[in-house]
Amino acid sequence: MGDFERSQEAFNRALEIAKTGGDAALEMRTWSNAGTVDMYFNRWQDSVEKMQKAIDLAPLANEPQTEASS
Repeated sequence: MGDFERSQEAFNRALEIAKTGGDAALEMRTWSNAGTVDMYFNRWQDSVEKMQKAIDLAPLANEPQTEASS
């Protein structure tokens, strides 16, 4: 079993880096991956919200694979 709290710290740091650098692709992948982790921990509503954030970034980030998995 993974460490949910530590994963959240890593995702928050990745989001900070993505936003600071204006990297929509990194931000999209981070939201998608964070949503997947939420799903594994049965945090359904959080997962949906994070996946929606990833999908919302699709027009800005050329990430068709991430978009398809979100």
